[in-house]
Amino acid sequence: MNLAGFLDQLGDVPWSQAPADLKRKSKDYFWFSPVLSALLHDCEADVIVSPRSVDEVMTVAAASARTGVPLTPRGGGTGNYGQAVPLRRGAVIDMTGLARLIEVADGVVTVEAGMTLHALEQALRARGHELRMFPSTWETATVGGFVSGGTGGVGSVTWGGLREPGNLIGTSLVTVEDTPRLIDLTGSQCNLINRTFGTTGLLVRLALPVQPAVDWHDLLVTFEQFEDAIAFGHAMCKAQGVQKRLCSISDDRQARYFRPYVPYIPEGSAIAALMVAPAGLVAAHELAAAHNGRVTLERASGGEEGPSLPIYELGFNHATQHVLRRERGHTYLQTIFPTPEILHGLRTRLGDEVMWHVEFIGFDGGHVMNSLPVIRYTGEERLAELIAIFENAGAPVANPHVYTVEDGSRYKRLPGDQLGFKHDVDPQGLLNPGKMRTFMPSETL
Repeated sequence: MNLAGFLDQLGDVPWSQAPADLKRKSKDYFWFSPVLSALLHDCEADVIVSPRSVDEVMTVAAASARTGVPLTPRGGGTGNYGQAVPLRRGAVIDMTGLARLIEVADGVVTVEAGMTLHALEQALRARGHELRMFPSTWETATVGGFVSGGTGGVGSVTWGGLREPGNLIGTSLVTVEDTPRLIDLTGSQCNLINRTFGTTGLLVRLALPVQPAVDWHDLLVTFEQFEDAIAFGHAMCKAQGVQKRLCSISDDRQARYFRPYVPYIPEGSAIAALMVAPAGLVAAHELAAAHNGRVTLERASGGEEGPSLPIYELGFNHATQHVLRRERGHTYLQTIFPTPEILHGLRTRLGDEVMWHVEFIGFDGGHVMNSLPVIRYTGEERLAELIAIFENAGAPVANPHVYTVEDGSRYKRLPGDQLGFKHDVDPQGLLNPGKMRTFMPSETL
């Protein structure tokens, strides 16, 4: 690795070796996992590089290929698996300088990879459109980071995750070679870069579907019985006439950590956090009553009445964060429950060792219970036992306590030869090295 030579070849591309920049931009939310926290805490880049255009990204990529300096792509740094952590030092390439909305036409937005999803949503709403889905961390998360490390988010209850056909329309990426190429992928080809942690190309542009903007309403529904909340979630998903953006269920123990909402949650109650279009409000109230639920809060999304915390921050890994910020002796798992019986059986078996959280999302034409259970952490041995208990019960686990693409994906793996594609676009293995465990640089084959 020739760091001095790398810096010499950057030309006008901004870079920093300020200690505060190196520390801050070499981290993400890996602290959710005590295992990753111990493994990744001391990892730090040698330099932060901040390109502002596709041409400058190509300059950085060429400098990397010619000098052997590793590149770790970074968006907002909201990932939980160490995606943005430079395992082998080198340069973190901060992509947030590429933040331009290029075009909105025919239900498709084309945008540079470094734009935050919240800024993109605001720009789309000014044009009468909105995103189909976004992570709960959208104020910081970038479009490219979401696609590189995410699976779905708010809106997935209707549209499914990023892997569902039609949710990724196109991407453009830069290769890491002496003479970098700009490659365009479309449709299912986008699987080659989805959830690869930036190991298969430097994403610079993306094309995503949009929909007409909706004046969403938030609903908080409380239930004396967790089983009723789960049954209600299934009923909401089956109600095709109800346009919805969120259906998140939390048990009574986790709900107590959602502090701004506690006044609206009777003691001992499970909750459903919903975002529903105005035309679906009557049906949502009726379905809640039919499942022994009570609507304790209803408001226009983003309205001033009620808690200042957006209701979508009761969903996905934001729900986990509310617990971990106050109880650092906890961590989490990622799983799917194919049936309510599997969920309820595990809940009975594991008692107060686990807090239960379920996201209802679209999947293969139906819906599925994606889950982020919060667990009391007592060591790696018990963590492994819990993973085995879940999987033996029929609930596959995508392990969030590992940092490689292969080991963490499990049921989230996508079709497509991601390993072969990496050999084409990054033959020296300079992109986020160490994150694709099965890759060997071409010259060693």
